[in-house]
Amino acid sequence: MIPKKLRQGDHMRIISPPNSLLPKLAPEIIERGIKRLNEMGLSVSFGKHILQVDEFKSTSVKHRLQDLHDAFLDNVVDGGSSPQGM
Repeated sequence: MIPKKLRQGDHMRIISPPNSLLPKLAPEIIERGIKRLNEMGLSVSFGKHILQVDEFKSTSVKHRLQDLHDAFLDNVVDGGSSPQGM
């Protein structure tokens, strides 16, 4: 499966991979990433569990999978990314 390329006006969902960097990033860095994606014409949302950190320094498998399924089921979402891709 090859996903379609994102275009201006598309909406992307950022979800948490294992060992997510997002909880460790300063809010201004996250805002800068969102601003840059908005400047590229993309709107952005985040998975519900993106900031969750368990004893293994990641989001639980159950919650990562839930965020992934939510993104695929959401008709507004055109694509996705991990925080490391910001």
